[in-house]
Amino acid sequence: MAATNDSTNNAALGAVECPSALFAKGLKTYGTRTYISHDNKPHTAEMVVGFDKEKFKNTCLAGKNSPTYNPSLCNFDAIANELFKADEKWESRDLLYDAFKCHGKLHGWIPALQQKQMSCNRFGKNSTSRDYVGGTLKVGCTCKLDITPLVKEKYFATKESKKASYKDIWDEPVMIRNANCEHG
Repeated sequence: MAATNDSTNNAALGAVECPSALFAKGLKTYGTRTYISHDNKPHTAEMVVGFDKEKFKNTCLAGKNSPTYNPSLCNFDAIANELFKADEKWESRDLLYDAFKCHGKLHGWIPALQQKQMSCNRFGKNSTSRDYVGGTLKVGCTCKLDITPLVKEKYFATKESKKASYKDIWDEPVMIRNANCEHG
């Protein structure tokens, strides 16, 4: 199946009223992809295969002097709730991270990426006793995405090993397990 841009499907958009949510929906391109999971079986799934970074930048990040800037489409929470949905599959972690970075720029924060989590760099509680001039970095923000890879590579630690281990493959499809897009 060819990739499609969800914003062209008027029937699917009829129930959505928020202009920012409609805009965010149009930033994602969906397609059907087949991947081989750790059980060595092919799985076919509908997933996000593209994110229109340029459209997002031109509409929300271009600045007031740009003719493409439209602040009425740039509601941070509405965009986050539409872009990052739990149980939604993305073609790769890099694609998801690009979208998460663009979204962070809209609100003025930088994303942090750990193995299975993307979060605001101010996520979590302060764990240092150092007194910084500008204050602590960790301020209890709860904005984060928990992700899981859909493809893992089986390997044996040694030739004598009988128990297999699995390595996460991040340039293959991933799924958002949990999405908390509340920033604060």
